Amino acid sequence: EPIYAAAAGEVLKVKLTNSTSRSAFGGAGNNLTILHPNGVVTFYGHLQAALVNPGDYVSQGQMIATMGGQPGTPGAGKSTGCHLHFGVTGARNPFAK
Repeated sequence: EPIYAAAAGEVLKVKLTNSTSRSAFGGAGNNLTILHPNGVVTFYGHLQAALVNPGDYVSQGQMIATMGGQPGTPGAGKSTGCHLHFGVTGARNPFAK
């Protein structure tokens, strides 16, 4: 399944491995991060493949990777099934009181 950029920004890191270790990249497996103009960083983990490189500028909605995470496959990391691990840092938590 395709994975799309949550917002426009610059690709900071792309980490890929052929390892089937559950501890690959701290358990995140293949992953990438994007720095957005407002200082927010988004993280995409358990990827099958990345379609971007560090330094690339991506648009919101641009396809950046394909979903992975099937246990035992290269780059899956610590995963129980095919899914995307999505994270956001540097933004205000809208649920915080």
